Amino acid sequence: MKNAEKGSLQKLFKNITSHMQNADEVHVTGTGIAQEQFINHLAQTPQFKTAVTKESTSKKMSDKSLIEYISEQFN
Repeated sequence: MKNAEKGSLQKLFKNITSHMQNADEVHVTGTGIAQEQFINHLAQTPQFKTAVTKESTSKKMSDKSLIEYISEQFN
C-alpha cells in the first residue's frame, strides 16, 4: 500500500471513530482488507483498546441481507 493511500485510510478511520465516542463493542463488516485494518486501528487506539470487536464475513452482501444480518446480532 502506498503512503498516500495509507494516510487516506488512516484519516478515514479517524473520521469514523470520531463518531463512536462511547462505543464498547464494535461490529465490522465489509469486503477487502480494510475490515482487518480498521479492527487493527481500533486495537491501537487508546479509546478503543478495551472495546470488543467482532467481524463478519467479508463477502459482499445485498443491502437487505446486511440489514437482516445486523438485526440478528442485536436480538
